[in-house]
Amino acid sequence: MFEIKCLGTGKAHGVEVVDPPPRWVWSGYAGIVSNVLNQKDDPNCWAISFIRAIEAIFNIGKRLDEQRSFFIQHLANNVKIRKYELEDTSTLADFVDQNGILEEGECLYTGTSKTL
Repeated sequence: MFEIKCLGTGKAHGVEVVDPPPRWVWSGYAGIVSNVLNQKDDPNCWAISFIRAIEAIFNIGKRLDEQRSFFIQHLANNVKIRKYELEDTSTLADFVDQNGILEEGECLYTGTSKTL
């Protein structure tokens, strides 16, 4: 894993210091950026974006066996939205503050519309 201890070039206290890369792309690191989802006409892009951002923040710096995937549908089912958008970001913040975020493994969602 790339680690920057200081910025600049040269030597300081016997440790070589390097410039940071001009560009950093997280998609090359397993578990940080999840696969792209095809949401079709589903108006839950806000839930997908929110959960993907939380996953990335949570997973950065963790070994693969420590990384987690969170359940998008939990937010989509429980946070009130208007026809095609999140009504108010405080609604999302309040829901997450009161209920947390579920991991994928904590849910019985099977990808079908049948009752479990």
